[in-house]
Amino acid sequence: MKLARNLDNFEISAISHIFALVRDLRAQGHGIVDLCVGEPDFDTPDCIKDAADAAARAGDTKYTVIDGTADLKQAICRKLTRENDLAFDPSEISVGAGAKTVLHTSLSVLTDSGDEVVLLTPA
Repeated sequence: MKLARNLDNFEISAISHIFALVRDLRAQGHGIVDLCVGEPDFDTPDCIKDAADAAARAGDTKYTVIDGTADLKQAICRKLTRENDLAFDPSEISVGAGAKTVLHTSLSVLTDSGDEVVLLTPA
């Protein structure tokens, strides 16, 4: 099978290398606080597991709208008001499936080929 030449430009991301290093160091018995992939170091709380189970049993198992359901956007607005004293309308909220996707999409609509983008590291 012939693959596209674009494949020559792909590399394993730095975060993937860090993730592998953390896994290897943990296997060696080192105590590591893992912040590399944005996952908490605790199990999902039972209330969230129960809500996910109830949603699945209610038939909420299909793809949703691409930028978040109305209920989710309203819940985010309530959280931002309650915990951060910020007021947003649901129309100002967009939900994504992870930081990489959201950052890629944001940069894609804000920059053109040849534009300079400064990224701070570690990021």
